[in-house]
Amino acid sequence: MSCLTARPACLVVVMIAALLVGTTDRGRAEYDDRCKDTSDVGHSQCAEADLTRADSLLNEVYARKRKALATDRTGLHAFVESEKRWIKKREADCKDRVESDGVIGRTAEIVDANCLAEEAHKRIEYLQGLRPGQDR
Repeated sequence: MSCLTARPACLVVVMIAALLVGTTDRGRAEYDDRCKDTSDVGHSQCAEADLTRADSLLNEVYARKRKALATDRTGLHAFVESEKRWIKKREADCKDRVESDGVIGRTAEIVDANCLAEEAHKRIEYLQGLRPGQDR
């Protein structure tokens, strides 16, 4: 089972990231090849590719929000602190998920990468919904 069939959201992520990040056709082909590999190594590479794309997209959204707050020092500070807290929470939540699943080795790496990517997408949706002056 490939990561794209196991996680349909994976395909959506790739399409969005390709549009927003400007992924090349070659990059998409390499990604698709990794996600077709049903071995543990293939699943691991696919999960890592998902995470890389999710983090890249999150960084772009974060940078746009930060730029929009450039003239609001208080708002910018609150936004940056909020993001720092979110990163710590994401790391802890995903670590807990790996531990609660009771997996080790490469499987733990896959679960962790999938969790981190999933949380990044949730954060992207949240950040895109924020308007200036809203709770950060």
